[in-house]
Amino acid sequence: MFELDGELIVRFPRHDIIVEAMHREMRLLPMLARHVSFRVPVPLHATADWFVYEKIPGRPLEAGDDIDAARAMIDELHTFPVDVARDLLQRSTWPELFEWQWEQFTERALPHLPPDLVAEVTARYVLPPSPLTFVHNDLGFEHVLVDDGGAPVGIIDFEDAIVGDPEVDLVPLHADLGLPLTERMCFYRWVGSLHAVVYYADEDPSEIPAVVAELRRRLDLRPGQ
Repeated sequence: MFELDGELIVRFPRHDIIVEAMHREMRLLPMLARHVSFRVPVPLHATADWFVYEKIPGRPLEAGDDIDAARAMIDELHTFPVDVARDLLQRSTWPELFEWQWEQFTERALPHLPPDLVAEVTARYVLPPSPLTFVHNDLGFEHVLVDDGGAPVGIIDFEDAIVGDPEVDLVPLHADLGLPLTERMCFYRWVGSLHAVVYYADEDPSEIPAVVAELRRRLDLRPGQ
């Protein structure tokens, strides 16, 4: 990703999986932009391999900003019509995504875990039932932009968008601000550590012990904490 003159963002996908995600974004974002009252990236020019959009001014959300307004923005995001989202994204279903992820975890994460954690993770990897809405599915603070006064202005990076559990988008907000977690949030929180094991196994294996320790901590989380 490159910034041009502080006004444009140019994105070049690094591999085929991101190419597919980029194409989903190009289909989704123009219609999403017409539906929501806040800003999302809208491609100004696109090819099969890259696209350009106008930079949305702002900085990442942080503690002390207008969190209630950020939550309202996320709630508005979830009102995007599910049938339209499915048609534009052309992705697997929410349960199918988690089945595929388990295959990846089995191959790439579990070999790095001690036997007791393998057993616990295997027993507890059961997708909780939930309502389904359009979700961002990677809504860390870095993807929620606010102005200089801390008022939310936009959401970026929709590569992982899908029709899924709306609570998955609230996990970073609750976890990073110390707000109570629901039972479903607890599940998504520790599954996030499995994603981290996969990432660091490829990028920096020296970090895996710290990630495993965090996985243990997250497995001990209970609703209300």
